Amino acid sequence: MIYYYDDFEFMFLVHRGLNKEAFLAAAGAKHGYAADMFGRMYDALMIESLDVIDEFERYYKVEYENLGRFLYRKWNFTYEAVTEIMKQLEKNPEVRLMRRIEWSYHGSELRTFMSEEPMVNRIENILLMKEDENKI
Repeated sequence: MIYYYDDFEFMFLVHRGLNKEAFLAAAGAKHGYAADMFGRMYDALMIESLDVIDEFERYYKVEYENLGRFLYRKWNFTYEAVTEIMKQLEKNPEVRLMRRIEWSYHGSELRTFMSEEPMVNRIENILLMKEDENKI
């Protein structure tokens, strides 16, 4: 799941076991332009992102009662979004919540690409290491 909380930033859920090779394989990008594009997408998502739960535990736990309050108060997520995120984290202990700053090196085209159909569900399935039911 991808959660936008600012014009330039978003959070997303990702499986702990996801690496670049698995990401490329799930995307079906073996070589050429597709492998380059999806490789850059993986780098932009994973290299330049922060683990929100780790960030909360290290720096904000004394200020906020729990992770849900942290997401609600610090990042201004709606109650519904916080509830959905917390349910996903409880249901899937192998998933982590990452925060990406879009003003990073890889630019803003990543958000545009990830938020357009039919890529939204496909990217979310890849990030969570789920089988893509729309795969041809």
